[in-house]
Amino acid sequence: MEWAELMDTFWEATSTLPFLFAAFLLVEWIEKKGQDKFAQALQRTGKAGPVLGAVLGCIPQCGFSAASANLYAVGLVTPGTLLAVFIATSDEAFLIMMAHPEGIPWVGKLILCKIVIGVVAGYLADGWNRLHPLGKPKRLEQLCEKVHEEEEGIFRAALEHTVKIYVFLLVLMLSLEILMELGGADVVNRIASGTGLWQPFLTAAVGLIPSCLPSVVLAELFLDGAISFGAVTAGLVSGAGVGVAVLFRANPDRRENMRLAAILYGTGVISGLLLQLLGI
Repeated sequence: MEWAELMDTFWEATSTLPFLFAAFLLVEWIEKKGQDKFAQALQRTGKAGPVLGAVLGCIPQCGFSAASANLYAVGLVTPGTLLAVFIATSDEAFLIMMAHPEGIPWVGKLILCKIVIGVVAGYLADGWNRLHPLGKPKRLEQLCEKVHEEEEGIFRAALEHTVKIYVFLLVLMLSLEILMELGGADVVNRIASGTGLWQPFLTAAVGLIPSCLPSVVLAELFLDGAISFGAVTAGLVSGAGVGVAVLFRANPDRRENMRLAAILYGTGVISGLLLQLLGI
């Protein structure tokens, strides 16, 4: 791996720090200062969660998905809101496409598709969750009870959480970068080019890789004509940047995490297949 690529991966992980710290600081403040008031506010605006999450998720960065995973882990956002953020999350893919004249017309279509899919999937997930809960009810204290004592300040506690998640992400992303350098990107390219209608199954799986790198690979494959619009949409729908990794790190219920990841993958596949069948 070249030094420049190593630094790119380092800065990609580091760019999530402000979002992670802000999310943890919010959680700590709510626990210490305003849990009741914030809970009441969430109850009043909770039904708009998937819409707000889908819109915010389209901002070109993946830090918001990481912050949302932390908020979900303590019950501050619903499964539907979390999925809406994950589905709409945008990162380098849009920037890569905008750097190529032939890719610019597709950016608006991708953003619209991701927002619509995120909102629909979010409300469906919340409706299903009310009938069949994806996991056990969460308490705000779950994230904090094993990490710090009551007398610790909110800044110190939030900083401890942020550092732990950051180190976890950095190691994971460096490992993935090495794998891609060893030929992972070429393997994905060869397989995707020959799968035709079944491309969304592969690209949605690639999108689940917890890094911003897969979105770059998918965007380049689409611009090169190796995969369809439905296939790139499938991959970008399931691609939540580092959000999935943070979810598995922050939420102790592994079965619930697997269900959410499966829903994310299924949403990507179904969306991609529908777009291909419609000829878009």
